[in-house]
Amino acid sequence: MISVARNVGNATLMELCLGLAFLRGGPMLRAVTEIQGWFEPAMPAEDLEKVTIRMMERGWLAPHPVTSGAFVLTDEGDEVIELAFKGLVRFVDAGEGRWDMGRMFQIIKTSYDRRRN
Repeated sequence: MISVARNVGNATLMELCLGLAFLRGGPMLRAVTEIQGWFEPAMPAEDLEKVTIRMMERGWLAPHPVTSGAFVLTDEGDEVIELAFKGLVRFVDAGEGRWDMGRMFQIIKTSYDRRRN
């Protein structure tokens, strides 16, 4: 069995985003339609549906036991998304161990400015 830590390295950005949406809101029927607008430009729903299928194939999502059409993160999915997000935060803060919103927004602004110039 592949370890959870190794699965974190295999997680895509889209899987991380979808997983975070589930962590924020629990089982969601509207997860795909809700988060597609969180991207700029908006992510096509069919692309997010493919991510959902891939996460189910990996064992990170499962059908909701009661609500038809809804999904829940499995224990492994929850752990993978948590570890991937922690890794992203550590990467953004350059391993300093503190979350610096100013630095995060500066990274975004710098990238935005580069594309505009």
